[in-house]
Amino acid sequence: MLRLYSSWLERSPLLTKAITAGLVSAGGDLGTQTLVEKHSLGDLDWSRLRRFGGLGLFVSAPLLHYWYGFLSRAFPTSPMRRVLADQFGFAPVFLSGFIFGNEFFQRMSVEKSLAKVKQEIQQTVLVNWVVWIPFQSLNFNFVPLQYQVLANNMAAVFWNGYLSWKLHQQHDNKTVKVG
Repeated sequence: MLRLYSSWLERSPLLTKAITAGLVSAGGDLGTQTLVEKHSLGDLDWSRLRRFGGLGLFVSAPLLHYWYGFLSRAFPTSPMRRVLADQFGFAPVFLSGFIFGNEFFQRMSVEKSLAKVKQEIQQTVLVNWVVWIPFQSLNFNFVPLQYQVLANNMAAVFWNGYLSWKLHQQHDNKTVKVG
């Protein structure tokens, strides 16, 4: 499987990473909707699934592809500096944009989207640091650059599930029962 992925990566790195991230993002949401929120396939929120998949495909993968390349060039001998730049510079901005994009494409309201970012960003960034600082320390130290987005995607299945759950706990001012 890794050999097949590597051949696709060699031919079309950005497209390969984008498709992978889109599937992983949608998969994280699908897992949350079915396993955590106990929706049947007939009750899935398909627009939510498409939003998550689209954000992975069109936003996350391209950003991470270029960001990881930049970090590798900026800090070629210091994986810890890459982790610090990634988590204390990039992550808060990226998460703000992700929360905004998810909310905007759901409600098409800039005001409500900004309010959602303001409501969720602090706790989301703190949880992000607990998960991603240790992971990125391993990723930037031991994973070759061409596979770092893939490694990120593998961990992101669970992270995207968390984000999906977190951002959809309160939908239309009603609490969604989880569990």
